[in-house]
Amino acid sequence: MGTDVQSAMTNAATDPSQAIAALKTVSEKLKETSTKVQNTDVKKVVDPMVDAFGRLGAAMEKITGDPASATEALTEIQAVAGDIQTVGADYGKVCSK
Repeated sequence: MGTDVQSAMTNAATDPSQAIAALKTVSEKLKETSTKVQNTDVKKVVDPMVDAFGRLGAAMEKITGDPASATEALTEIQAVAGDIQTVGADYGKVCSK
């Protein structure tokens, strides 16, 4: 999954459709994983991660689907990137216990 995220971010500028596909893959893998999580502490951090990656993919699709909305979508991407960092840190804290 980490490789998919890295690939998406690396290719976002040169091949946005590939980046979007990679983010969808990450989002789907996270959704699948989330349904299997039974630990409530982990579930609390995985579900927001699923949401954040879904929002990131949607914002990137906005740019490619409607270039006129690029400024708005870039603002969303920046906000979601911050959310992903936050939930990633939360995940790291929970899983390091």
